[in-house]
Amino acid sequence: MRLTLVDERNRPYPAPYLVRLAGWTLQRYLGEAPEYPFCEFVREEVVMYSPATAEHQDLVRFLMRLLDGYCEARGWGKVLTGPAAIKVLPDVVREPDLFVLPPEEIPKARGVPLEVRPALVVEVVSPATRTVDLKEKPEDYALAGIPEYWAVDPEERRVVVHRLLSGPEQVQGRKPGAAPATVPGPPGEPVRGMPYAAPTALAPPQGEPAPDEVAPSGAAGAPHEQALTATTTGPAPVREMPAPAAGTGFGLGPPGGAAPAYAVEALSSGRLEAGTVPGLWLRVEWLWQDPLPPVARCLEAVLGSAENRF
Repeated sequence: MRLTLVDERNRPYPAPYLVRLAGWTLQRYLGEAPEYPFCEFVREEVVMYSPATAEHQDLVRFLMRLLDGYCEARGWGKVLTGPAAIKVLPDVVREPDLFVLPPEEIPKARGVPLEVRPALVVEVVSPATRTVDLKEKPEDYALAGIPEYWAVDPEERRVVVHRLLSGPEQVQGRKPGAAPATVPGPPGEPVRGMPYAAPTALAPPQGEPAPDEVAPSGAAGAPHEQALTATTTGPAPVREMPAPAAGTGFGLGPPGGAAPAYAVEALSSGRLEAGTVPGLWLRVEWLWQDPLPPVARCLEAVLGSAENRF
């Protein structure tokens, strides 16, 4: 299936954007949604993101090589990257930038979507995914019992670290969104939301071909709208969300309550130690260097033979 996002003049819509397409089932998503651009399934919606920038991909590649090299050297776990799809909840399929499976989950990593519980999920925040990465995904990941989630934010130069405070066995009967989602930041300073394109049109019935392009609705000679298309008519709105002091619980209920919740901290520098991948750490400053540092030297430091050189 071809996905086309156009403006009011039927021209390709410039990034960044996010589009939500309602009225889908999980079965239809698995059978029809394209692998590119990234598309996720969230509670009967297909969520489509604008293409990633080269800078975003460079950072994802750096983290993937570092984490994969570490896991291979230590003989622990396995690193996978998007668009590998994880069924984190019965009605939610996410495609993280990268994630680490613990040894006991590796045999389960078969087919699509993967029904596994990562030890660590990492997302690189972009203008198109800011609200999703900092608000929506932590709620889903907490509810799924994923113990650790890093949101790497190169624009703000910080890593928002989420660590689970309560177990997945406590989530029965709770629904996403039961508590406001927050991330740490300077007091009184909001975390900027992401632009997103809201108007959507549904896809054609299964089995009908989709043209390469779709003319605006009502145009002379316009073909039947068989492509999956979203049209925008102006600047995308921006969502805002508050940013309280560091240490705030982030999840579907208060820390220690009936639902899982994350403890959250934001690091702009210093040593970040993974709580779920034994012995893994990195220096946050590595992520902001331009160009990024050599992975081999960073991996050597992480593995312990040259820690004092960085």
